[in-house]
Amino acid sequence: MSFDYAAAEDAVRAWVKTGTGFDDAHVIFDAQDGNRPSGSYATVKLNGIKTVGLDGTETTYDDQADAGEEISITHQGDREFDVIVTIFSRASSEGASSTTGAASARAIAGATQTALNLSSVRSGFKTAGISCFDYGEITSVPEIFNADFQGRSVLTAHFYAVDTLVEKTGYIAQVNGTSNLAGVSKDYTIKIG
Repeated sequence: MSFDYAAAEDAVRAWVKTGTGFDDAHVIFDAQDGNRPSGSYATVKLNGIKTVGLDGTETTYDDQADAGEEISITHQGDREFDVIVTIFSRASSEGASSTTGAASARAIAGATQTALNLSSVRSGFKTAGISCFDYGEITSVPEIFNADFQGRSVLTAHFYAVDTLVEKTGYIAQVNGTSNLAGVSKDYTIKIG
């Protein structure tokens, strides 16, 4: 089965929602049209899929398959990709800071990283066919937003997936040809099998 991007994106987004405690409207995919959500929010980006090692090829034969599909050629290989989660925190109306304490982007990113250990998150990854092999590093990069500091932290985690494609083919059923001897042309069909 080919790598299921939609399933991987859904599983990653579910993890980020669990780790941040944010709702659907506050966990969005990076580089999408639209306005920023109000308050604190997270962006998610699946970044740069690369091949790990060499892909393998396996050929199998099924004599019960339909004609022309008796042979399956399966290509399979490991893939590695990064998930970049960026947390943006805004100061709350109750006066909580956006750059320090439990409401800071750094703290929310830390909770998101820790959520990688939860069995519900890992089960979602397994269902999607992905696994996190490196929980990554959190970088705190606050920025000025509307004349105030906005907390911003980036978590980059590293994942594996398996990509598989199957091609069906069959044996040659017949060969058609034309001979031309001494100006006499004749068509031939040779059935094989």
